[in-house]
Amino acid sequence: MVLARCQPMGDGRLRWRIRFDPMRYHEDVTLAVRLDPMNAGELDYYLLPWVDLPRQEIRLCNRTSIAFEAFRFEDLGFFYSMAERVGILL
Repeated sequence: MVLARCQPMGDGRLRWRIRFDPMRYHEDVTLAVRLDPMNAGELDYYLLPWVDLPRQEIRLCNRTSIAFEAFRFEDLGFFYSMAERVGILL
């Protein structure tokens, strides 16, 4: 899990940097929590698979690239449903 703090720019734009440390962590999936402009609460979540990630960081702005919108979620419901245990019928 990675917290992405909001960094206001001088021109009023907002920026978030999601950093990865592949030398230290070898995760298959990263859950990134993007914080609101006051860095007081969650704005949204990104569930990012390792295969689709750059090696160092992702920079997000007010208007996020369409490529990352597929990984964006308003709440953790999708993440919890992925982690839910299910029985396998044999």
